[in-house]
Amino acid sequence: VKGETQPFHETRVTTVNVDLDDFDLTRLVDYLPFKLRAKVKSARLDTRLVVSFEQRDGKTPQIKVHGTTAVKQVTALDPEDRPMLAWQRLGIEINEVDALAPAVDLKSVALEAPDIHVRRDKSGVINLERVAGAAAAGVETQREARKETGAVALPIKIARLALSSGKVRFTDETTAPAFEAALDALEVEGRDIDNAKGKRSE
Repeated sequence: VKGETQPFHETRVTTVNVDLDDFDLTRLVDYLPFKLRAKVKSARLDTRLVVSFEQRDGKTPQIKVHGTTAVKQVTALDPEDRPMLAWQRLGIEINEVDALAPAVDLKSVALEAPDIHVRRDKSGVINLERVAGAAAAGVETQREARKETGAVALPIKIARLALSSGKVRFTDETTAPAFEAALDALEVEGRDIDNAKGKRSE
């Protein structure tokens, strides 16, 4: 992590370069502000990010991020230690993230070789629902807060979104014998994705 600052410049510009190589994300799981129901067995992080701060006299400060980041070699198990989610690499190229506006403008998001195992247990509960319950509750809380304040959803633009060599497995244990199915070689691509009202995506 390296940076420089010009406190007497008219913009008070400060930049910080955050370069990480093969950082082990599993070391941070215990510090999350919520209990993660999945078991993250492996996850590595690479970054080449530039974080910049500017504030002109009488103007609102700006904190912006651009660069690239990748989360790779991810393997997560469900609470019963069974395979649930894995991928080879999730790479993101950032045109600009405005942290205080806030707004997100991404050049590309590419997910390589995802492997998702959806499992419905004998009681009818799906493993992804169990794991994502806390996150879904948080999203709903934010949605309700936006309704009360009139705030709009976070503006997100993605020039290119790609999923390659994907696999989705499905197991239903409510039947005897259990039902098994799979989708292989899954490819998805999207362009000009924009969640602003009236915008269309390809």
